[in-house]
Amino acid sequence: MKKLTHIISFFLLIIGLSYAQEDSSFAHEEYSIERILELVKDCSDDIAVADLAYAAGLEEVKFYQAEAMPQISFSSNVSYLSQSLRAQALTGNEIIKLFDRLDGAVVNWNLSLYQPLITFGRVFNALKMANVRKELLRDVRDLKKDLYYLSVLYAYSKVYLANNNVIIAQKSLSHAEKLLKGIKIDMLTGSGIRRDSLSVQANVFKAQSELEIARSSHKIALQRLAKLTELKMPPGTMVVYDKYGWASDLPKGSEANRSLGCKVKENETQILLLNSEYERSSLLPSLSLVGGIYNEFMIPDTSGLTQKYLDYLEMTGQPVPDYVDFGIPEFSDYFDPDFVNYTIGVQLTWNLFDGRRSIAKYRLARINFEKADRELKILREESEDAIEEASSILNTLKKTRKAVLLQLESATAAFDQVQDDYQNGFVDYTTMLDTERQLREAEKGLSEINMQRLLAVAQYKIALGIPLVN
Repeated sequence: MKKLTHIISFFLLIIGLSYAQEDSSFAHEEYSIERILELVKDCSDDIAVADLAYAAGLEEVKFYQAEAMPQISFSSNVSYLSQSLRAQALTGNEIIKLFDRLDGAVVNWNLSLYQPLITFGRVFNALKMANVRKELLRDVRDLKKDLYYLSVLYAYSKVYLANNNVIIAQKSLSHAEKLLKGIKIDMLTGSGIRRDSLSVQANVFKAQSELEIARSSHKIALQRLAKLTELKMPPGTMVVYDKYGWASDLPKGSEANRSLGCKVKENETQILLLNSEYERSSLLPSLSLVGGIYNEFMIPDTSGLTQKYLDYLEMTGQPVPDYVDFGIPEFSDYFDPDFVNYTIGVQLTWNLFDGRRSIAKYRLARINFEKADRELKILREESEDAIEEASSILNTLKKTRKAVLLQLESATAAFDQVQDDYQNGFVDYTTMLDTERQLREAEKGLSEINMQRLLAVAQYKIALGIPLVN
């Protein structure tokens, strides 16, 4: 019988090993925060939206730059004209009286030039706004990217903590089942107490429910991370943390460091200042170079008109020519220099009164600048406080982590010792369960400290204006 038991045990061991090998072949991937950030860098839809917004903003910058550039336009028109000559017949011209209406084609084209010369700062401020706008757009794009990476860090920390909670819950359940099995054996031998068995059984049920809750929380957190990063993370995907990885590189701050949010506000304030100067220049006159080249002529329809003219000459006794040429232009004369007109000059423009609209726009721009300047002052103070606060949190977490490591070391040693004491009958199961609870709390505390440091480093980098991902 004993030999048969050994054979069955060996057979079950072989089956277990085969299943373990099969499971390992389908093992899920492990994701570290370093790998996740590298995979989502410049790849996700959020990053693409930030890049497209930056590209669109660069096109808007050209609106400011256009203030200094010449405006050259070309227009052309071909139309049919039917002109009445009755009013001109009153002039007494006998030939005009022969015709009631003149039909034909009107051909014209125009090439015009407008170049600002003196605008009292309008062009200069527009060009400066274009340069500041470029810097603003770049900072806004980088800020949006950092905020996205920060959301990835938060989602990763949720998955990591949920993952650790599953592992801890599995340990607790395994230990509770092992303890229950031992008590049941004691009851069979007559040394166990039914009350203890029921209490440990309740603890097993509690551990099972905690494990199910932990698994559900891990699944939800993993789905959110996968959706945010657009990475394939099937159920059971593991996330790992390297204390020597991304969060170990602690940047050093300086007086020159400031957050991207602060830089964005500085550029916005500078643009509002330049815009107020831009609007003020509209109250003053401007001098511009204007010029143009144009051509316009009519090609009348002479069918039927020539005969009327010849009849008129014959009726009045004037000599009738064999061939009549009125010198009518043709379509081939479209760019004929003989028909082209030129103009060039200097134009003075001064808006003397527009219902106080211009002065109101200037005052509004000035008020907006003063408001933004006050907001910038507040933001700078908040930025300095954020740097100090983040630095203080990191120092506190450094000390706390050392304390938690010592706590974990002591709790582990105590748990190992209490298991031996329980086996030797020196302590009861309640003492062992309490010691295990302290150990699990220490394990959870270490995971939480690691994630708190990860997020604190991210906040510190953002406060210093250092990119989260290079």
